[in-house]
Amino acid sequence: MARVRTTSQTPARPREYDPDTETDSLIRKYITLPPLFSGNGRPLVVGTSGTMYSVWSVYLNYLIAHGDMARMLDESYGDDLTPEHVEAARRFAEFYPDEIMPYVKAALDEE
Repeated sequence: MARVRTTSQTPARPREYDPDTETDSLIRKYITLPPLFSGNGRPLVVGTSGTMYSVWSVYLNYLIAHGDMARMLDESYGDDLTPEHVEAARRFAEFYPDEIMPYVKAALDEE
């Protein structure tokens, strides 16, 4: 009798962000794309006021603050972003590095 080996692998994430197929609940809740034909098409974090911030800049501020979310929020965003917003941006950077890391790296290289 032959053995059949089965594996339960989660499907690989696509390289590009698609809000319609995103499975991470925080990313689905807080990250969006700008309306078609407006802006540069880069993913955005939507603040509690409705203000939109580029994901890469939120993540960059998180890195500059060495992960100190409270300090980063106080210095950069006040009450408009919450720790959940920042966590969504952090996860986005982890899951979709090709979408934002070129901008983060360029900004860090300038310093």
